[in-house]
Amino acid sequence: MKRLLIAVSALAALAAQADEGMWQPHQMPQIASQLKAKGLELDPNSLSSLDKFPMNAVISLGGCTASFVSPKGLVVTNHHCAYGSIQFNSTPEANYLQDGFLAKTYGEELPAAPGSRVYITESVTNVTDQVVGAIPANADGATRYQLIEDNRKALVAECEKADGYHCSVQSFHHGLEYYLVKKLAIRDVRLVHAPALSVGKFGGSIDNWMWPRHTGDYAFYRAYVGKDGKPADYSKDNVPFEPVSHLTVSAKELDEDDFVMVAGYPGRTNRYRTADEVKYAFTEFYPMAKTLREDLMDIIKTTAPEGSDARIRYENTLAGLDNYAKNYQSMIDIYAKSDFQQRKEALEADLAKLDAMYSNTKVGDEATRLAWMEADLATLEKTDDAMLEFAKAMHDTTMAMEKEEKAHDGELQKWRPRHMQALIAYAKEQGKPIYADANSSLRISYGSVKGVEPRDGMYYTPFTKVEGIVQKESGEWPFNAPAEQLKLIAEKQYGKFVDSQLQSVPVNYLSTVDTTGGNSGSPTFNSKGELIGLLFDGTTDSIIGDWDFDETRNRSIHVDTRYMLWVMKHLDGADNLLDEMNIVY
Repeated sequence: MKRLLIAVSALAALAAQADEGMWQPHQMPQIASQLKAKGLELDPNSLSSLDKFPMNAVISLGGCTASFVSPKGLVVTNHHCAYGSIQFNSTPEANYLQDGFLAKTYGEELPAAPGSRVYITESVTNVTDQVVGAIPANADGATRYQLIEDNRKALVAECEKADGYHCSVQSFHHGLEYYLVKKLAIRDVRLVHAPALSVGKFGGSIDNWMWPRHTGDYAFYRAYVGKDGKPADYSKDNVPFEPVSHLTVSAKELDEDDFVMVAGYPGRTNRYRTADEVKYAFTEFYPMAKTLREDLMDIIKTTAPEGSDARIRYENTLAGLDNYAKNYQSMIDIYAKSDFQQRKEALEADLAKLDAMYSNTKVGDEATRLAWMEADLATLEKTDDAMLEFAKAMHDTTMAMEKEEKAHDGELQKWRPRHMQALIAYAKEQGKPIYADANSSLRISYGSVKGVEPRDGMYYTPFTKVEGIVQKESGEWPFNAPAEQLKLIAEKQYGKFVDSQLQSVPVNYLSTVDTTGGNSGSPTFNSKGELIGLLFDGTTDSIIGDWDFDETRNRSIHVDTRYMLWVMKHLDGADNLLDEMNIVY
């Protein structure tokens, strides 16, 4: 009982603040009114269909998100998501990491790093009954765990009989629901374009998670298939994949408070964890994980000197280790100065009192109580009394927890779904839908372009501009912008990409969308579903968003498509790609 109350208390974190939530596409009709009120012009129902625009243009790279931006399989994602492929093709003599890369023709495009994939989600099917429906209620933990694994593997095996597909059975709401996700897996992926490191990673690890930011974090791949249109291994005879639809790229004005929406594959969040779990994560796990990554970086730097071929091969690994180390340190710092732990504990104490339940139950009425005693099970199942709902939600869980001999993983698979039932029922009473913790499946978040006040007396504007690059320029990595770029800025050669209010080219912008790791490269849409940016980072204050959402401080960072297009046009001469894309001004 105590454990259940502790877990249920996490629901308060869901008090669905304005822009909170990483929503499954099929939930879009449930929040249609919020989306419309925020400014969405598309039909919210269309967002629930994976075979329709714009969702069928959003793809996964397996760890990052991307999107199709041409009818010939051109894919845009973050520079740091393509970093491994840029590194794979680099040598000391042809250092594409340092200098950038541009293929002017299909024949010049380079194979991506081994194992690279483009995954296109074609269907998401509820298979909860097939996974857990036949498991006996009295099954012990080990048995339950094995049965679930066997059922999931059987569903995946059947799904993957279709050639060229990658399937998975993913858990939602901690095992309350299971969905079979079927993705077309394209194996021939090629590097098309990446800006110079001093553009794509301007600011390096110093600016990581920071604002203001001036990073051109974008790159391009292309997906190839066999002449029959089906996935195939790399071959010179393969042809560009032709997606059902692709995104229009916007070079239009974008202002503070404008509607934005992100579709992508966020990795993991932990917003339903208990106070004890939170305390362990921030006081023990993250400090140990940070130290481990710092030690590994020291070993690599010692054994692979800077400038060596070995260091080039390790650059992607170093970047990842550094990113996580900084992430963990920021997590620890924010936790220490926040009231997150106190709020978790207070919420558990408040919920343990379930006041709402007593105000929404007739259990205190003798006549009603006696009538229930005589009612059959079917009648009780239809009764929406809060106390009965709670009793139904907790019964199996309580029984399971009394059997200490059950295996730990099996226990989790049994009681966590029950907790989620209670959370969902509690939220339903308040008229609020519930989003599931991120699990690398396709999700949609929405919000607005908005600045932030990180400290008293300090305000961050929502846009940065190219003049900020000049202000940061030092001539040394990571603030060594290309000389030609500095010249373009000095001469105000902005072309079609100038913002009338900024009187400059915007580089990055902030928004309130709710995102996490795995969202890197996610397309950012305006109200019409046009591509206005790529999400690539969050601010330091929002790092703790994996655990706790604070709408006043949570901000995601996007590279503005106008900056991407400006660099491609005026610095890199990527006119062939600009001509291939559908750009609206």
